[in-house]
Amino acid sequence: MYQECVKENFLGILLISFEAFDIMLKNHMLMVIGMFLFKKVRLMGLTGGKLLLHSKLNFEEENFMKLFKRILKLKNLEILKFFKESNTVCYIFLEDTRRPLSKEEIKRVPLCYMEEEDINEILNVFKISFISEEKLKEEDSYFLRTFFSELVNNTDVTTFIMDEFVKKDLYDDPDLDEVPFFNNLLTYIDSDIVLSEIDDHKWMYLSQD
Repeated sequence: MYQECVKENFLGILLISFEAFDIMLKNHMLMVIGMFLFKKVRLMGLTGGKLLLHSKLNFEEENFMKLFKRILKLKNLEILKFFKESNTVCYIFLEDTRRPLSKEEIKRVPLCYMEEEDINEILNVFKISFISEEKLKEEDSYFLRTFFSELVNNTDVTTFIMDEFVKKDLYDDPDLDEVPFFNNLLTYIDSDIVLSEIDDHKWMYLSQD
C-alpha cells in the first residue's frame, strides 16, 4: 500500500493505491482503510481538487478506479463530479443547510425513530445529493453513501440526509457545468440555494466565495 501526493495547478491531487489479497471491494476493512487515509490527508489541507482511488483488486472482473473532481466550493455548497473508469457517473451536491431538521425531514427513516428530545438537539443538517442520468448501480451507490457518510463532520448536534436523483438527459444541457446548469439541478433536488454568477478572479482560490 502506498500514498503519493502531487499538485496540479493550484488544486491538489491525491493518489491512493490499495494492493491487498484477493478481497472484494465490499469488504468492510478495505472501505475503512480508504476512509482512514482520506481523513488523514484532509487534515493536511489537501482536500481540494481531485481524489483518485485506484485498486488492483478484482471487483466484478474489472479494475476499480474512481475519481472525484471538485467543481465548485462555497461556504454552504460543494459540487463534485464522480467518475468511474473515466466515465461520469454522477454529480454530488454537498449542502450545509445551516438550519435544524424540517417537519418533512423528521418523517424520514431513520430520523422518524428518534426521540423528540434528540431531534430538538440537532442544530444543523447536511444534505448529500447524488444526481445521475440513470439509476446508480448498487456497488456505486454503496460506495458513495459509505464514503460521504464518513466525510461529513457528524456530531451530536448535526445530522445528514442522503438522496439519489435520476435526471434524464442530464448531460444534454447547453450550460453543462456552468452556473445556470447547477441552478437547474439545485431546483431539481429541492434545494433553497440559488447561485449567482462567480467572478473570474475567485477561481484563483480553493473556495469561490
